[in-house]
Amino acid sequence: MRIATGCAAALLLLALGCSKNETVQRVKQMADRACACTDATCADAIEKEYLDLVKEGQKRGSEEDRDEVAKSYSRMRGCIAKARTTGGDKATEP
Repeated sequence: MRIATGCAAALLLLALGCSKNETVQRVKQMADRACACTDATCADAIEKEYLDLVKEGQKRGSEEDRDEVAKSYSRMRGCIAKARTTGGDKATEP
């Protein structure tokens, strides 16, 4: 469910567009922070922050801007998924 919500949010953000000065940079920063997460709590917080950004609505950006947001979003999703699985595994490690 979260992945579907995330994909829908990404499509919404891409449809609304973005500003190179703000949105592209914010999503890149969120991706960087998501990749630094080591547990699900951190990953969930980044995902919530992203969804809040989408809800704010964005100005229509260039195709290049939308491509950069999509690339950062994809990286962020991968890191969130990894944090959720590896974070849970740490609790079971000896």
